[in-house]
Amino acid sequence: MKIIFMFLLQILLFSSSIRGMVFPDTVWEYHFNTAEEIRMAYREGRKACRDNNAASLYNDYYMVWNSGEYILRHKGKATDADLLLKIFPRLSLNASTLTSFMSKNEYSRLVDHYYLLQALKAGETFDAARDAVTVDMRFLTLGRLNRNDYWKLRDVFSSRNTSLHMTYLAKLPFLFQNHGCTEGLLDLRAIIEKHVADSPLKEEIMMLYKQYIPLMRDKPAPVFTLKDAQGAEHSLVNFKGKLLVIDVWATWCCSCLKKIPLFLQLADKYRYRNDVAFITISIDRSKVRPKWLKALQEHGMTGLLNLIPDMDHVSPFEEAYHCSSVPRYIIIDGKGNIVTAFAPSPGDGLEVLVESILNQ
Repeated sequence: MKIIFMFLLQILLFSSSIRGMVFPDTVWEYHFNTAEEIRMAYREGRKACRDNNAASLYNDYYMVWNSGEYILRHKGKATDADLLLKIFPRLSLNASTLTSFMSKNEYSRLVDHYYLLQALKAGETFDAARDAVTVDMRFLTLGRLNRNDYWKLRDVFSSRNTSLHMTYLAKLPFLFQNHGCTEGLLDLRAIIEKHVADSPLKEEIMMLYKQYIPLMRDKPAPVFTLKDAQGAEHSLVNFKGKLLVIDVWATWCCSCLKKIPLFLQLADKYRYRNDVAFITISIDRSKVRPKWLKALQEHGMTGLLNLIPDMDHVSPFEEAYHCSSVPRYIIIDGKGNIVTAFAPSPGDGLEVLVESILNQ
């Protein structure tokens, strides 16, 4: 009850100071223990603010914020969350009060919570509903972009909220680096060009489209020539007629090393097939070649073809495939065209994807 009292007190304080634009920063500090507490606070807030439209909107924002935090804190397992899905209000991304509310705090979080609630109400699973646009340290894995994320991004960039435009534009480089130019991101380009004001950031995003579109599905895979452990050269053309599955890694990457056993298991599963090849490509520099050779032995990788640019600078392979982070998994078909340059990792969907391609 103390939490609810303080929550209502803030609503009343805002009601009395709305003309002076005084906002209580401490609203973000409260954590409700049950959905019922949030429901009660929202109901009482509506009563207290019914004669003040701006304060009433803030009450709506508080409700959405706390509902989203509550569901995320319980990682979608709160058994009483359905209560919140029945009562959360509709928000307008164009409202000036929304912009004012978010300007004092992490700007996109309220919007992310709102679309989480909408997706859950529509019947999506928690993993599908939770935001995959922004990294959330409460979760160990980066979510895969899906229709809920694209729905939110379309609404944001179609709105008149310039602050939201800039906030979400700033998130797009991360999406390109980790997902490439997906069909969903490609669909956003025309919306961004039409509705988002020109700026250096917008120019950067338009340039990213030009860089990543060549790595989309069915595009010709950039040709590469790399060296194996014995110094012999191997080119992409050597794998013509085979489905090529590539693990891009580095000796300094702990996540890469953790995934290698799973990649080796997958490669072993198909070792008797002549229509698929599994290889690794390290982006280590030439000065650590001895460390790379040692890692191949220590991690049992010598049964695979392991390649390296063997250069002391960023290689043409890294530039062509935009390897800004590792591990990366790339699949190229027998015709030399890209299936995906941003495949899921082994243990997180790569096996299913490879199997589905081979069974086509």
